[in-house]
Amino acid sequence: MLKHEGQFKKGHAGRPKGSKNKTSAALAQTMLDALDELGGKAWLVKVGRDKPGTLMPVIAKLLPKDVNMNVSGKLTIEETIALADADLPTEAPESPSKPSS
Repeated sequence: MLKHEGQFKKGHAGRPKGSKNKTSAALAQTMLDALDELGGKAWLVKVGRDKPGTLMPVIAKLLPKDVNMNVSGKLTIEETIALADADLPTEAPESPSKPSS
């Protein structure tokens, strides 16, 4: 019977938890180099403006899947819908002041 003597020997820990493998690191560096040659940030902004459907899926894949947030303040249903319908909201609208009694 053929005895396998590969890298998975007893006691071989492998790469440290959380470290990138060499292929992933090399690919990431290649992508950054290509981005620099294309114009870096200015090129990304141009693609985002001219063809957002091309750039947005890439950005979505880079964002964390789960985000835990604490939000203070209260929005009305109308304000929430307005925020959801807005193109690129940067901040919540101010809540209407309560009428004085």
